[in-house]
Amino acid sequence: MAFNYLSPPELKSISFLDYTKSDYKLLKRPVAENPDKFRVVALAAASNVTLIVDQVKTFKPQLVVVRNDSLVDELKEALGDLEEKPEIVPGEQRIIEVARHPDTASVVTGIVGCAGLKGTDVA
Repeated sequence: MAFNYLSPPELKSISFLDYTKSDYKLLKRPVAENPDKFRVVALAAASNVTLIVDQVKTFKPQLVVVRNDSLVDELKEALGDLEEKPEIVPGEQRIIEVARHPDTASVVTGIVGCAGLKGTDVA
């Protein structure tokens, strides 16, 4: 059987772990502009609700993990106009769920130091 070099590549499902605003700017364009190649299924974010809302509206993930319980209601309210809302859960320990999301093929992590080992290790 011959390999068809012109066939489109399989859609790559990605999870993002707590990347910074500058990381997001670098990743947003190639991922958002190539929906036929990439799909973000889960993301873990810190506490910048404005940035998280932009990420959710751009990527439409199934799962969002935020660090603090207090952000969940604020984020749900900010995303109230979306038809398809992600599951939003709090807790740094739940970052592992993002890395282990059943639909994830690749994990991009921006968590530095020892804190980043949890999610990176399970990926």
